[in-house]
Amino acid sequence: MKYTLITLILSVILLTNCSTETKQKEPEQKQELQEKNVIAEQKQEKEFDNSLYELILSDDTTNTNLIVFIDPHGDGKFIYDNIKAVYKSLDANIICLKNVENNIGNYFQLINNDIENYKKQTNRLVDNIYIVGFSGGARMAFQYANKQDVAGIVMCGAGIGNMINNKINFPLALISGTADFNFNEQYYSPFSNAAKNNNILGLNFNGKHEWPNNNLLVLAIQFIQSKKNASVLKNMNYNDMMNDYNEYRKHNEQYLAFKQIEVINKIFNTEQTNTEFNNFISSDSFKKYITEFEVSLQIEFDRNNGLASALPSQTWEWWNNKIDEIDKTIINSDNELEQNSYKRTKAYLGIIMYSMVNNEINKPDSKLIEKYLKIYEKLEPKNEDMKKFKEMYAYQNNS
Repeated sequence: MKYTLITLILSVILLTNCSTETKQKEPEQKQELQEKNVIAEQKQEKEFDNSLYELILSDDTTNTNLIVFIDPHGDGKFIYDNIKAVYKSLDANIICLKNVENNIGNYFQLINNDIENYKKQTNRLVDNIYIVGFSGGARMAFQYANKQDVAGIVMCGAGIGNMINNKINFPLALISGTADFNFNEQYYSPFSNAAKNNNILGLNFNGKHEWPNNNLLVLAIQFIQSKKNASVLKNMNYNDMMNDYNEYRKHNEQYLAFKQIEVINKIFNTEQTNTEFNNFISSDSFKKYITEFEVSLQIEFDRNNGLASALPSQTWEWWNNKIDEIDKTIINSDNELEQNSYKRTKAYLGIIMYSMVNNEINKPDSKLIEKYLKIYEKLEPKNEDMKKFKEMYAYQNNS
């Protein structure tokens, strides 16, 4: 099944909310030791210039793995605050970049400079570089990895479309929400080469365009790290993962069951897991489901293109009714494929409206800006960018 990427999505700034993690507390009896560690960590971090990135150092001073996190807003503090609870599971030193974000043309040079700065500041060697990016940060990670020697990347909330079936010279993990407007970019057929390629792993969660939770991030990072060091997977529990797989099957959650057995097969890679994977995707019920799934994706693609094309010509009244129809489908549909598809369409329209309003807001004689602002507000009434655009428009018209 072939999809053409919509270039507009690739060029706009993806200013969306990110998910947060609940911090886990250590047992009370470890409080004294924890306080000493925190003091030591704070003393250590003061020695470093954190204007370029947030830094997390492995306790092992000989560790030569480096993970580079790229947020599309350059919010390295946000990433640091989330992953510091699980960094010991990642077997690496970590930098969360602050100076790389969407629409920075020299990101390639900045990433290189940040890595070199890390080496000088820490006096630690780097043998394996892993890059984890979200949205525009994921696109930068992929482009960087195609030109530099990178041990693996994790792309969250963005994908590479049909290129997934081409030869990729580094391990690649993909993570997206089922309601993410970029879901189609990461989707690959269960019958494709990508589904059987042990250097590629696709993961999904029930959510929108946002950073995934730490559990998925750790799994994805450990997967790409395992290509250099298989021992990072030693704590993976086969029985627990198979139990999840069987639960998905029991409740007829076909797509999640497929993703789970794919993960199991690519991590454990035994004759037994390979047989189970092939038996599952060969079943008549699954083949029927995937046919319906891919038809739904194609309908969504066509619908999104049609709606994007209708933005300049259709009236506000038409759009008001159309968005109501989309909302009713999301709320009332008992078809999960249709419901997720319309969630993605609504999110897609939201990101399109950011671009459209951004293009029109500074045109003195724009005939479209007022309509576009209404559509944007109807789609995303709590969106901070939309509110800023409205304030800008009100100021322009009152000055």
